[in-house]
Amino acid sequence: MFDRESSVFARAVRDGFDSVRSQDAENREHVLLAGPGAGSVGDQAMLEAFVANVDGPVTVIARRPSDIATLPTRLQARATLEYHPHLLYGLPHTARSAGRAFGLLLARARSFSVVGADVMDGKYWESVSARRFRVAKIAAQLGVDSRVLGFSWNAHPLPLPRRAMVDASTSAQLFSRDPVSAQRLRRDGATNVEEVADLAFLTEAVPLADEKLIAWISAQREAGRRLVSVNCNAILEESTRQVDVYADALSKEDPASIAYLAVPHDSRGATSDVDLSAHLVSQLTERGHSAFALDSVASPGEVMTIAAHSELVISGRMHFSILALASGTPAVTIGYQGKVAGLYEAMGLDCWVEAGPSARAELLELIPASLERHAELREAVRRALPAQKERAFKNLDGLAARGGSHP
Repeated sequence: MFDRESSVFARAVRDGFDSVRSQDAENREHVLLAGPGAGSVGDQAMLEAFVANVDGPVTVIARRPSDIATLPTRLQARATLEYHPHLLYGLPHTARSAGRAFGLLLARARSFSVVGADVMDGKYWESVSARRFRVAKIAAQLGVDSRVLGFSWNAHPLPLPRRAMVDASTSAQLFSRDPVSAQRLRRDGATNVEEVADLAFLTEAVPLADEKLIAWISAQREAGRRLVSVNCNAILEESTRQVDVYADALSKEDPASIAYLAVPHDSRGATSDVDLSAHLVSQLTERGHSAFALDSVASPGEVMTIAAHSELVISGRMHFSILALASGTPAVTIGYQGKVAGLYEAMGLDCWVEAGPSARAELLELIPASLERHAELREAVRRALPAQKERAFKNLDGLAARGGSHP
């Protein structure tokens, strides 16, 4: 069924493309297929980094308006949003209309890029992951510079996206965001893989907008307390019980010397990071500690600023850790789906654990040890960061002018 649908889709894309393709490459825009939904700081960070750093206007494709948070004012003039609900999520009978609409879009494209992240291996949605590879392959076959931007690859990917990945790699560029994923991709048959780093490493910090948060941080500084920022990932709570383990580990520290800021990183789900942040702060304050919970998800630039104010970040979300590392702050991370090991290998750091039943005992040791050696970890981040940002920029080779604020 998927192969038949793909054939119909591909023919419709070519029909749309051939009907209007212009030879004027100078006035074409970059086209970016966005991540799967608003509420995720990581998806938003990668989108904003792309728009900020390519050398021309961008058309961003999403399923629906709620999939993309409002762009920062400085980027709004650079991006146009288009909604194609059936491109990735359509039923077989919508393949022809979705394909023609995509072909018309590619006809005016200078490049086509897919936000890869952690959705490409099919663990979240098998057919949608395969369709992401499919559109990248078709764009490349039509002569458009086509690439899947820095993404992770699971040790045990589902069969359909694995086949689609191998097929796409013969035409499109696949950018692995860590060395472990690159090895797995090549093992699984990919032929056009380049190792890069996550686009979120190119995020730019922005001033905080929450007046209550600003006042609270100022009060902690005046009291002589260091700031530690903490994230609870709702996806991992059942297996790892982050709220309890964080509270147990952090409450052993001196309340007069450290304050805790709970930072939600994703607002999706019946129980979200926002809910867990409130639970964690409730436990810490009951034990006599100064703690504050954000009640909504901040922008990527604000999250990076929060991390920069922090002595250490502790996170169940990889992109919070990336934004921390990009700001120069060390991060303790809970890994899952095999996507954190490669990041820490690339950075030369060892302060992470794998989610699961054994994580509690490991975190109870790792968190206080990391607080004690935070200066050593910060120096390690400082040494590794320039190369990591340079690798992040490799996602945009040929698309970006290298004269801005990034290396």
